[in-house]
Amino acid sequence: MTQTGETAKVLIAEGPGMSTEIRDSLSRYEVISVRTFDEAQRALAQDSFKLILIDLQFEESRMVELLEHLRSLRSYEGVPIVCVQGTDRRVSSSIRLNMSRAVRALGGRAFFDLHAADEMTAQTCEYLRQILTFPSNTL
Repeated sequence: MTQTGETAKVLIAEGPGMSTEIRDSLSRYEVISVRTFDEAQRALAQDSFKLILIDLQFEESRMVELLEHLRSLRSYEGVPIVCVQGTDRRVSSSIRLNMSRAVRALGGRAFFDLHAADEMTAQTCEYLRQILTFPSNTL
């Protein structure tokens, strides 16, 4: 909940196969899902989000483009952005490390490969809940 009693809003820029566990873990928040860059732009203009989650496979791998766009918007300067690899396709540890570095360099909070380990989705869900509970934290 926000200080005004409103339910915090979360934007999920989904790719194919986004984990339902992620969505379920955010069920106490208002989750808005978008599947295209245009939909994301409209949602960002209409609402104020407390967290943005972007899948690596968002609209033909436009995750980085959306992240850069978000960081160009003054109203989203302090909003945490978390990027995930949500599909069943496994990536190597070196790709995972490079994606993590790129996301952080572009102003994102973190990059998680939800299929890197059996417990990764649960850990990611907890991390997202902590961001929403303690938004000024630099988790």
